[in-house]
Amino acid sequence: MVAGRAFQPGQSDFEGEDVKVERVEFQTRVGGRILEHMSNGRTLPWGEVLEWEPPRRFVLAWHPNASDRPPTEVEVRFIADEDRTRVELEHRGWERLGPDRAESRSSYAGGWIVTLGRFRDHADEAA
Repeated sequence: MVAGRAFQPGQSDFEGEDVKVERVEFQTRVGGRILEHMSNGRTLPWGEVLEWEPPRRFVLAWHPNASDRPPTEVEVRFIADEDRTRVELEHRGWERLGPDRAESRSSYAGGWIVTLGRFRDHADEAA
């Protein structure tokens, strides 16, 4: 599954303004990875699938750009809600980051809102 439309062209916190995100690859299996493919030919690892239970949920070890910091965990749940699907995202494991945890957590709070909004927009277009 490739979900490149979920991210805006040009968005890259690690590669600089001139480098664009071409696509994001999500390997849908336990042990699969999430990879961001860049316009400069680099591939940045973002996470690994720890649990894969379609259509209900999945859990990721989350470590953007394979940083030296320990991974956090992201769990995404899909819940039937009448004629819609509610998506719940829980990002946990902040204590693993030590003294940087508060800053990291606050930066992700806004980031997940934007990312989930892009996924919603993509799902609305596909419907």
